[in-house]
Amino acid sequence: MGEKEKEPIYYLGGGSNLLIADEGLPGLVIRFANREAVNLSPRFSCGAGASLAYVISLTRSAGLSGLEWGFGIPQATIGGCIRGNAGGFGMDTASVIETVEHIILKKIVLKLSVKKIASSATAPVFLKMIMI
Repeated sequence: MGEKEKEPIYYLGGGSNLLIADEGLPGLVIRFANREAVNLSPRFSCGAGASLAYVISLTRSAGLSGLEWGFGIPQATIGGCIRGNAGGFGMDTASVIETVEHIILKKIVLKLSVKKIASSATAPVFLKMIMI
């Protein structure tokens, strides 16, 4: 809920898998703005708003693989792929993710392993950085 009026909060990635009624949504919509992707060889650290296509290009240039299945997904973001465990061709996002940092609005950071996220009934939806 939003702090001022207890309104609901919605998180928006690239919007490639989203339909909203003409009336809009009550509450607050937060769009992932952290589009950063950094090579920390042999891993990459990516913001939730980083383009999946961009991250695939970076990781392939660094000799890494595992995300190629997602190259054609329009407007896909890393955060959205994690949230929905996107995948294809026998691969999925969880198979290439090491950790996820979940940032709660009051700046509390939870660092979760992929096993913890996979066993959770509700996956984290407000993601700051991930490690690939």
